[in-house]
Amino acid sequence: MSSKPKGKLSKEKLVEWLDNGGGAPLLVEAGYTPTVLIQLPKSEDFSYVYSQSQHKDTRTYLREPFSYCFLYDRKHHILCGDSYRLTSLCDLGKGDFVTEGALREQLQETVRSIVERMIDNDRSRLSVQEVTDSYSKRNLDYYLEYGVKEEAIRHLFADGAFLDIGYQCAYEPGNWTENSLLEYLSDLEGYAQALADEYIRDHQEEILVSLIENEALQTAFDALIRDVGHPVHRMKQVTDSLNLCGAKSVKVTILKDGEEFSFKTEASALKGHQSYYSTYSMATPDRREFEKRFGRSANYHVEDIMRITYREKDIYRAEAPELEQQSATAPVMTMGGL
Repeated sequence: MSSKPKGKLSKEKLVEWLDNGGGAPLLVEAGYTPTVLIQLPKSEDFSYVYSQSQHKDTRTYLREPFSYCFLYDRKHHILCGDSYRLTSLCDLGKGDFVTEGALREQLQETVRSIVERMIDNDRSRLSVQEVTDSYSKRNLDYYLEYGVKEEAIRHLFADGAFLDIGYQCAYEPGNWTENSLLEYLSDLEGYAQALADEYIRDHQEEILVSLIENEALQTAFDALIRDVGHPVHRMKQVTDSLNLCGAKSVKVTILKDGEEFSFKTEASALKGHQSYYSTYSMATPDRREFEKRFGRSANYHVEDIMRITYREKDIYRAEAPELEQQSATAPVMTMGGL
Protein backbone atom coordinates (compact mmCIF):
# COMPACT_ATOMS: atom_id res chain seq x y z
CA MET A 1 0.00 0.00 0.00
CA SER A 2 1.27 3.49 -0.82
CA SER A 3 2.60 5.56 2.09
CA LYS A 4 0.94 8.69 0.71
CA PRO A 5 -2.82 9.36 0.77
CA LYS A 6 -4.53 9.39 -2.61
CA GLY A 7 -6.89 12.01 -3.90
CA LYS A 8 -10.63 11.98 -3.39
CA LEU A 9 -13.21 11.08 -6.02
CA SER A 10 -14.58 14.08 -7.90
CA LYS A 11 -18.28 14.87 -7.78
CA GLU A 12 -18.52 14.51 -11.54
CA LYS A 13 -17.14 10.97 -11.50
CA LEU A 14 -19.35 10.01 -8.59
CA VAL A 15 -22.51 11.28 -10.29
CA GLU A 16 -21.51 9.65 -13.58
CA TRP A 17 -21.18 6.30 -11.80
CA LEU A 18 -24.47 6.80 -9.96
CA ASP A 19 -26.33 7.64 -13.17
CA ASN A 20 -24.62 5.27 -15.59
CA GLY A 21 -22.67 2.72 -13.59
CA GLY A 22 -25.42 0.16 -13.38
CA GLY A 23 -24.68 -2.50 -10.80
CA ALA A 24 -20.91 -2.33 -11.09
CA PRO A 25 -19.00 -1.56 -7.86
CA LEU A 26 -16.83 1.57 -7.72
CA LEU A 27 -13.36 1.50 -6.14
CA VAL A 28 -12.48 4.76 -4.40
CA GLU A 29 -8.82 5.09 -3.42
CA ALA A 30 -9.13 8.17 -1.24
CA GLY A 31 -6.79 8.58 1.68
CA TYR A 32 -4.82 5.53 2.81
CA THR A 33 -7.65 2.97 2.69
CA PRO A 34 -9.36 1.79 -0.53
CA THR A 35 -13.15 1.81 -0.31
CA VAL A 36 -15.64 -0.03 -2.50
CA LEU A 37 -19.04 1.58 -3.22
CA ILE A 38 -22.10 -0.31 -4.41
CA GLN A 39 -25.55 1.07 -5.14
CA LEU A 40 -28.82 -0.72 -4.56
CA PRO A 41 -31.75 0.80 -6.48
CA LYS A 42 -34.83 1.55 -4.38
CA SER A 43 -36.86 2.84 -7.31
CA GLU A 44 -36.32 4.53 -10.62
CA ASP A 45 -35.44 7.78 -8.83
CA PHE A 46 -33.59 6.59 -5.72
CA SER A 47 -30.61 4.41 -4.88
CA TYR A 48 -28.97 3.51 -1.59
CA VAL A 49 -25.18 3.54 -1.62
CA TYR A 50 -23.15 1.32 0.70
CA SER A 51 -19.42 1.38 1.35
CA GLN A 52 -16.83 -1.21 2.32
CA SER A 53 -13.34 -0.31 3.54
CA GLN A 54 -10.51 -2.64 2.57
CA HIS A 55 -7.38 -2.89 4.70
CA LYS A 56 -4.37 -4.65 3.14
CA ASP A 57 -1.82 -6.46 5.26
CA THR A 58 1.29 -8.20 3.91
CA ARG A 59 -0.61 -10.95 2.08
CA THR A 60 -4.30 -10.20 1.66
CA TYR A 61 -7.11 -7.64 1.97
CA LEU A 62 -9.13 -7.46 5.17
CA ARG A 63 -12.63 -6.42 4.16
CA GLU A 64 -15.03 -4.78 6.60
CA PRO A 65 -18.82 -5.35 6.29
CA PHE A 66 -20.71 -3.03 3.98
CA SER A 67 -22.31 -0.08 5.76
CA TYR A 68 -24.84 2.52 4.63
CA CYS A 69 -23.20 5.60 3.15
CA PHE A 70 -25.79 7.84 1.47
CA LEU A 71 -29.02 8.13 -0.50
CA TYR A 72 -28.94 9.31 -4.10
CA ASP A 73 -31.91 11.21 -5.53
CA ARG A 74 -31.40 10.71 -9.24
CA LYS A 75 -34.22 13.04 -10.30
CA HIS A 76 -32.80 16.07 -8.49
CA HIS A 77 -29.15 14.91 -8.33
CA ILE A 78 -29.17 15.14 -4.53
CA LEU A 79 -26.66 13.29 -2.36
CA CYS A 80 -28.19 12.82 1.09
CA GLY A 81 -26.13 11.35 3.88
CA ASP A 82 -23.58 11.82 6.64
CA SER A 83 -21.26 14.71 5.82
CA TYR A 84 -18.12 12.98 7.16
CA ARG A 85 -18.62 9.83 5.10
CA LEU A 86 -19.32 11.77 1.93
CA THR A 87 -16.51 14.30 2.22
CA SER A 88 -13.93 11.68 3.28
CA LEU A 89 -14.48 9.83 0.00
CA CYS A 90 -15.43 12.57 -2.44
CA ASP A 91 -14.31 16.10 -3.18
CA LEU A 92 -17.58 17.80 -2.26
CA GLY A 93 -18.42 21.33 -1.16
CA LYS A 94 -21.21 22.28 1.23
CA GLY A 95 -23.64 22.79 -1.64
CA ASP A 96 -22.92 19.41 -3.20
CA PHE A 97 -24.73 17.29 -0.61
CA VAL A 98 -27.36 17.55 2.11
CA THR A 99 -27.79 15.81 5.45
CA GLU A 100 -31.05 14.40 6.76
CA GLY A 101 -30.92 16.99 9.53
CA ALA A 102 -30.66 19.82 7.01
CA LEU A 103 -33.63 18.43 5.08
CA ARG A 104 -35.63 18.32 8.31
CA GLU A 105 -34.81 21.99 9.00
CA GLN A 106 -35.72 22.86 5.42
CA LEU A 107 -39.08 21.10 5.74
CA GLN A 108 -39.81 22.82 9.05
CA GLU A 109 -39.05 26.26 7.62
CA THR A 110 -41.15 25.61 4.51
CA VAL A 111 -44.20 24.29 6.38
CA ARG A 112 -44.10 27.15 8.88
CA SER A 113 -43.89 29.68 6.07
CA ILE A 114 -46.87 28.12 4.25
CA VAL A 115 -49.00 28.01 7.42
CA GLU A 116 -48.21 31.62 8.32
CA ARG A 117 -49.04 32.73 4.79
CA MET A 118 -52.33 30.81 4.79
CA ILE A 119 -53.39 32.19 8.20
CA ASP A 120 -52.20 35.72 7.40
CA ASN A 121 -52.97 36.93 10.97
CA ASP A 122 -56.69 36.60 10.21
CA ARG A 123 -58.99 34.78 12.64
CA SER A 124 -61.67 34.44 9.97
CA ARG A 125 -59.48 31.91 8.15
CA LEU A 126 -60.05 29.46 11.00
CA SER A 127 -63.11 27.27 11.34
CA VAL A 128 -62.93 27.68 15.15
CA GLN A 129 -63.69 31.09 16.66
CA GLU A 130 -63.85 30.23 20.37
CA VAL A 131 -61.38 28.65 22.78
CA THR A 132 -63.12 25.70 24.41
CA ASP A 133 -60.22 23.71 25.87
CA SER A 134 -60.26 24.47 29.61
CA TYR A 135 -56.47 24.42 30.03
CA SER A 136 -55.88 26.70 27.04
CA LYS A 137 -58.65 29.05 28.20
CA ARG A 138 -57.15 29.40 31.71
CA ASN A 139 -53.73 30.16 30.27
CA LEU A 140 -55.19 32.67 27.83
CA ASP A 141 -57.20 34.44 30.55
CA TYR A 142 -54.11 34.68 32.76
CA TYR A 143 -52.04 36.07 29.89
CA LEU A 144 -54.65 38.70 29.01
CA GLU A 145 -54.98 39.73 32.66
CA TYR A 146 -51.33 39.73 33.70
CA GLY A 147 -48.81 38.53 31.15
CA VAL A 148 -49.53 40.81 28.23
CA LYS A 149 -48.46 43.99 30.03
CA GLU A 150 -45.15 42.50 31.08
CA GLU A 151 -44.52 41.19 27.58
CA ALA A 152 -45.29 44.60 26.08
CA ILE A 153 -42.63 46.08 28.36
CA ARG A 154 -40.10 43.41 27.36
CA HIS A 155 -40.71 44.22 23.71
CA LEU A 156 -40.23 47.93 24.42
CA PHE A 157 -36.75 47.23 25.79
CA ALA A 158 -35.90 44.80 23.00
CA ASP A 159 -37.52 46.44 19.95
CA GLY A 160 -37.85 50.12 20.83
CA ALA A 161 -40.89 52.11 19.81
CA PHE A 162 -42.03 49.88 16.94
CA LEU A 163 -43.60 46.43 17.10
CA ASP A 164 -45.27 44.52 14.30
CA ILE A 165 -46.43 41.17 15.63
CA GLY A 166 -47.31 38.35 13.27
CA TYR A 167 -48.46 34.79 13.81
CA GLN A 168 -45.53 32.38 14.10
CA CYS A 169 -46.24 28.73 13.36
CA ALA A 170 -44.77 26.23 15.83
CA TYR A 171 -44.71 23.21 13.51
CA GLU A 172 -41.87 20.73 14.14
CA PRO A 173 -41.36 17.67 11.92
CA GLY A 174 -40.78 14.27 13.42
CA ASN A 175 -37.82 12.05 12.64
CA TRP A 176 -37.53 10.76 9.11
CA THR A 177 -38.70 7.30 8.19
CA GLU A 178 -37.62 5.69 4.97
CA ASN A 179 -40.98 6.38 3.36
CA SER A 180 -41.35 9.97 4.60
CA LEU A 181 -37.87 10.95 3.40
CA LEU A 182 -38.45 9.47 -0.05
CA GLU A 183 -41.90 11.07 -0.27
CA TYR A 184 -40.46 14.47 0.59
CA LEU A 185 -37.63 14.24 -1.92
CA SER A 186 -40.09 13.07 -4.59
CA ASP A 187 -42.26 16.19 -4.21
CA LEU A 188 -40.73 18.91 -2.03
CA GLU A 189 -43.48 21.48 -2.44
CA GLY A 190 -46.43 19.10 -2.46
CA TYR A 191 -45.23 17.24 0.63
CA ALA A 192 -44.76 20.48 2.58
CA GLN A 193 -48.16 21.81 1.48
CA ALA A 194 -49.90 18.63 2.64
CA LEU A 195 -48.26 18.93 6.06
CA ALA A 196 -49.23 22.60 6.30
CA ASP A 197 -52.88 21.78 5.52
CA GLU A 198 -52.79 19.02 8.13
CA TYR A 199 -51.24 21.32 10.74
CA ILE A 200 -53.91 24.00 10.29
CA ARG A 201 -56.66 21.38 10.45
CA ASP A 202 -55.34 19.82 13.67
CA HIS A 203 -54.27 23.00 15.53
CA GLN A 204 -57.25 25.33 15.13
CA GLU A 205 -57.58 26.36 18.79
CA GLU A 206 -53.83 26.63 19.27
CA ILE A 207 -53.60 29.03 16.33
CA LEU A 208 -56.64 30.97 17.57
CA VAL A 209 -55.05 31.44 21.01
CA SER A 210 -51.87 32.71 19.38
CA LEU A 211 -53.80 35.21 17.26
CA ILE A 212 -55.77 36.49 20.27
CA GLU A 213 -52.58 36.90 22.29
CA ASN A 214 -50.86 38.71 19.43
CA GLU A 215 -53.75 41.15 19.07
CA ALA A 216 -53.74 41.82 22.81
CA LEU A 217 -49.98 42.31 22.84
CA GLN A 218 -50.07 44.76 19.94
CA THR A 219 -52.83 46.74 21.68
CA ALA A 220 -50.94 46.78 25.00
CA PHE A 221 -47.70 47.79 23.30
CA ASP A 222 -49.33 50.63 21.36
CA ALA A 223 -50.99 51.88 24.57
CA LEU A 224 -47.65 51.78 26.37
CA ILE A 225 -45.99 53.84 23.64
CA ARG A 226 -48.72 56.46 23.88
CA ASP A 227 -48.44 56.63 27.68
CA VAL A 228 -45.32 58.82 27.66
CA GLY A 229 -45.54 59.34 31.43
CA HIS A 230 -45.19 55.65 32.23
CA PRO A 231 -42.04 55.02 34.33
CA VAL A 232 -40.88 52.31 31.94
CA HIS A 233 -39.87 54.96 29.41
CA ARG A 234 -37.42 56.42 31.91
CA MET A 235 -36.11 52.93 32.65
CA LYS A 236 -35.55 52.44 28.93
CA GLN A 237 -33.67 55.75 28.71
CA VAL A 238 -31.52 54.77 31.70
CA THR A 239 -30.80 51.34 30.21
CA ASP A 240 -29.94 52.73 26.77
CA SER A 241 -27.63 55.34 28.31
CA LEU A 242 -25.76 52.73 30.33
CA ASN A 243 -25.45 50.35 27.39
CA LEU A 244 -24.13 53.15 25.21
CA CYS A 245 -21.34 54.21 27.58
CA GLY A 246 -20.39 50.66 28.63
CA ALA A 247 -19.84 51.63 32.27
CA LYS A 248 -19.51 49.01 34.99
CA SER A 249 -20.19 51.44 37.81
CA VAL A 250 -21.70 54.91 37.84
CA LYS A 251 -22.59 57.77 40.14
CA VAL A 252 -26.34 58.27 40.66
CA THR A 253 -28.02 61.34 42.07
CA ILE A 254 -31.56 60.93 43.38
CA LEU A 255 -34.18 63.20 44.87
CA LYS A 256 -36.01 61.19 47.53
CA ASP A 257 -38.30 62.51 50.26
CA GLY A 258 -37.23 66.02 49.35
CA GLU A 259 -33.51 65.30 49.79
CA GLU A 260 -30.87 65.08 47.12
CA PHE A 261 -28.40 62.20 47.57
CA SER A 262 -25.56 60.89 45.40
CA PHE A 263 -23.97 57.45 45.52
CA LYS A 264 -21.91 54.98 43.55
CA THR A 265 -23.54 51.77 42.29
CA GLU A 266 -23.10 49.01 39.74
CA ALA A 267 -24.46 49.92 36.31
CA SER A 268 -26.05 46.50 35.83
CA ALA A 269 -28.34 47.14 38.81
CA LEU A 270 -30.00 49.99 36.93
CA LYS A 271 -30.73 48.18 33.67
CA GLY A 272 -34.06 46.80 32.52
CA HIS A 273 -37.57 46.99 33.90
CA GLN A 274 -37.75 47.01 37.69
CA SER A 275 -40.42 47.85 40.23
CA TYR A 276 -37.72 49.52 42.30
CA TYR A 277 -33.95 49.66 42.58
CA SER A 278 -32.26 47.80 45.41
CA THR A 279 -29.45 49.30 47.50
CA TYR A 280 -27.40 46.08 47.51
CA SER A 281 -25.33 47.16 44.51
CA MET A 282 -24.32 50.46 46.11
CA ALA A 283 -20.83 51.01 47.46
CA THR A 284 -20.88 49.97 51.14
CA PRO A 285 -20.38 53.46 52.67
CA ASP A 286 -23.09 54.86 50.37
CA ARG A 287 -25.53 52.10 51.28
CA ARG A 288 -25.02 52.72 54.99
CA GLU A 289 -25.63 56.42 54.57
CA PHE A 290 -28.69 55.71 52.42
CA GLU A 291 -30.14 53.45 55.13
CA LYS A 292 -29.33 56.02 57.78
CA ARG A 293 -31.18 58.75 55.91
CA PHE A 294 -34.12 56.82 54.42
CA GLY A 295 -34.41 53.63 56.49
CA ARG A 296 -32.95 50.11 56.26
CA SER A 297 -35.84 48.76 54.21
CA ALA A 298 -35.95 51.75 51.86
CA ASN A 299 -35.23 51.57 48.15
CA TYR A 300 -35.47 54.03 45.27
CA HIS A 301 -37.38 54.25 42.00
CA VAL A 302 -36.64 55.51 38.54
CA GLU A 303 -38.73 58.59 39.26
CA ASP A 304 -36.25 59.46 42.01
CA ILE A 305 -33.23 59.47 39.69
CA MET A 306 -32.18 62.97 38.69
CA ARG A 307 -28.98 62.15 36.83
CA ILE A 308 -26.41 59.44 36.25
CA THR A 309 -22.76 60.36 35.85
CA TYR A 310 -19.88 58.43 34.37
CA ARG A 311 -16.36 59.83 34.28
CA GLU A 312 -17.59 63.25 35.37
CA LYS A 313 -20.10 63.44 32.50
CA ASP A 314 -23.87 63.12 32.72
CA ILE A 315 -25.03 60.16 30.67
CA TYR A 316 -28.64 60.46 31.85
CA ARG A 317 -30.58 63.42 33.18
CA ALA A 318 -34.25 63.34 34.16
CA GLU A 319 -36.48 65.58 32.08
CA ALA A 320 -39.29 65.87 34.64
CA PRO A 321 -39.79 69.56 35.45
CA GLU A 322 -40.97 68.81 38.97
CA LEU A 323 -37.68 67.08 39.81
CA GLU A 324 -35.65 70.01 38.56
CA GLN A 325 -37.82 72.42 40.49
CA GLN A 326 -37.56 70.43 43.73
CA SER A 327 -33.80 69.97 43.42
CA ALA A 328 -33.28 73.73 43.55
CA THR A 329 -34.24 73.84 47.24
CA ALA A 330 -33.29 70.30 48.31
CA PRO A 331 -30.34 69.73 50.71
CA VAL A 332 -27.48 67.87 49.06
CA MET A 333 -25.77 64.77 50.52
CA THR A 334 -22.99 63.29 48.40
CA MET A 335 -21.20 60.00 48.93
CA GLY A 336 -18.80 58.17 46.65
CA GLY A 337 -17.97 59.39 43.17
CA LEU A 338 -16.36 58.49 39.88
